[in-house]
Amino acid sequence: MYYLGIDVGSSFIKGARLLPEAGTLDRIRRRPFPAPLGQRPAGHFEIDADQVARCVRELIDELLQERPLECEGIFFCAQMGGVLLASRDGRAISPYYSWRDQRTAERDLGGGESCLQRMLARLDVDTLCAIGNEVRAGSASALLYWLVERDALPARAIPLALGDYVIARICDCEPRTEYTQALGTLDLRTRDWCWPLFARLGVADLVWPALTGTTDPAGELRIGGRTVPCFAAIGDHQAALAGVQLDADELSLNISTGSQVSRLTERFEPGDYQTRPYVDARFLNTITHLPAGRSLDVLVNLVTEISRRTGPAQESAPLASAPVESELLESASLEADVWDYLAKAAERAVDSELRVQLTFFPGPLGERGSIEGISTDNFSVGSLFRAAFNSMAENYSICAERLRGVRSWERLAYSGGLAQKLPLLRAMIGERLPGLSRLCDLREDTLMGLLHLAQRKQQ
Repeated sequence: MYYLGIDVGSSFIKGARLLPEAGTLDRIRRRPFPAPLGQRPAGHFEIDADQVARCVRELIDELLQERPLECEGIFFCAQMGGVLLASRDGRAISPYYSWRDQRTAERDLGGGESCLQRMLARLDVDTLCAIGNEVRAGSASALLYWLVERDALPARAIPLALGDYVIARICDCEPRTEYTQALGTLDLRTRDWCWPLFARLGVADLVWPALTGTTDPAGELRIGGRTVPCFAAIGDHQAALAGVQLDADELSLNISTGSQVSRLTERFEPGDYQTRPYVDARFLNTITHLPAGRSLDVLVNLVTEISRRTGPAQESAPLASAPVESELLESASLEADVWDYLAKAAERAVDSELRVQLTFFPGPLGERGSIEGISTDNFSVGSLFRAAFNSMAENYSICAERLRGVRSWERLAYSGGLAQKLPLLRAMIGERLPGLSRLCDLREDTLMGLLHLAQRKQQ
């Protein structure tokens, strides 16, 4: 007997067999997430949701090739944010506007306000607090308001997260939204849709789907002449923290392509951070979109640009021995050929006046990066990345202080690919946040989170 786990991520769609009794994963498979649609304006990031649904169904079929009748159900997690619109018969009538989409942050011609600024001007403090301060360029509410401003919002359409649409499509059922997927649209005080927010933005007339719990079936899939439940998709952030089994007395530092600092609470405790619903009706106080792998990739591309453009690497240029693809920092070739060199070079370097601000992408700590304090003595690859790691460590210290008012913690819980690869970064963080810590050495933390849900379901 087993369950399936499917993670509809931003870079990959991953799947595995979940073995609750053994507490392990089996037959892990991954496929690249579909490329964004072409011929779109800069900053517009749109995905064909039906292509995602087909890819998920093909992955499920592959995982079911052996012993299909022993499958007891399918658990899902999916990327959060963004939105797509569906008709009443369940068909997509828009692309999936991704959480990466930046159109709402663009200023109007002539330097006027952005759509996001106009939207925020409509919201009072109470409404922002109710939705956990979850308003960003790629949030569902912002993208819907962008359509409202252009009179392009179809009447009576159903707004859906990507994972919700995928499950409804492959199961041919009405869509449902699990609480953790209702990012920035859920009233955290009432655990219902935030109707005051919808009224202020002019989207209350949309057909919002029913809300459902973590282990409640959202649909059924026919397998070998029988039906198995497909459980509502939870947020990938929550799945990852469930995978590392975050405790109530820990501060989570998840460091990968993106990065978050998070703290679990039993009750709604708003503050100068985001608050997200978590499993078991708990809450997650968090600060997301912190500079990490995606920002470091900017520096990696800089120092490897010449070698990537001029041919194979030479022995004298160990940095250039692998191509660098954006947001694929965890690939085996890059880890072996570039990151190993960078990590060792940073360890050999010493602290200097060189300073790096990694805020190359908009986030809670800024939206403009910089490199300063350059001298002939300190401007090397090792010094550059040592300064970048110091900047990251300082960012985590700043964010920890924001969350400290909730309650203190007893231990740091590190997770994510970069946390595993970079002991120097962990040491720098430890200097600023001294005390106990643990490293969660999991490459498949989201799938492990789904495994824990399957274990609870079986109990």
